Amino acid sequence: MMAVNRSHKQYGFNLIEIMIALALGIIIITAAMSIYIATVSSSADVIKSSRLNYDMSSIMSLITNEVKRAGYWGGARIGVDTRTNPFTTGVANIQIPVSFCILYTYDYDGDGTLDGVADDKNEFFGFKLDNGVIKISAAKTVDPTGNCSATDRRWQTITEKNNVFINTLQFSFVPIVLPAFTPPIALTATTRCLNNTLGAPAFDTSCDTAATDGNISSGDQVAEKRVINIVLDGQANGDNTIKQTLSASIQVRNSRVFTQP
Repeated sequence: MMAVNRSHKQYGFNLIEIMIALALGIIIITAAMSIYIATVSSSADVIKSSRLNYDMSSIMSLITNEVKRAGYWGGARIGVDTRTNPFTTGVANIQIPVSFCILYTYDYDGDGTLDGVADDKNEFFGFKLDNGVIKISAAKTVDPTGNCSATDRRWQTITEKNNVFINTLQFSFVPIVLPAFTPPIALTATTRCLNNTLGAPAFDTSCDTAATDGNISSGDQVAEKRVINIVLDGQANGDNTIKQTLSASIQVRNSRVFTQP
């Protein structure tokens, strides 16, 4: 018996089948692209957020650790009158000339003297906010401008604006309350001024303010426990949805002891 050869003709896809296949392909490709774009966007946000968190934490750590050193004096020892500490008097004392800038000194080389222009060490330091970046200063003299705007190259940028834009840097000897921030900021720590001459009453303010208020007078023996409240707010450059706010209250390790002029 002979085998019957049955041929099967291929007619291909008709127009409707092709259109359905194309539609399904477009849907699959679109879904894949959407997932890819969302993943890339999310990864970019994670990278920006991580970079912001790292930079902000590093900046705050640097500022707090540095400012705590203010007033350190290599000449301090048993029997030495701490009122003669050159790093807590006059222009060498901690200053906040404007809210976004702090100036301070400490005995960098531990030789017991405040080095000047003839010496090889910088012992006048500072931090400030300038047009979205943080700048640091190390010089042989204090910034004399009254608003931290000296142009003699003492101020050097330590943050990269292309990565992180700093919106706020604020320093204060007294409490800081900023209700507009989310969450609201309320730093309650404060500098205290102790007038030993009057039987040790304490005032919750700097001794300069206490003197202005008439609470200390010329010749009074005074001690000042310096507290610095700090607020730092920044964002990923070009993206204000990725931001971070840090705050800290630090006590300067070296109290200021002096006779009121």
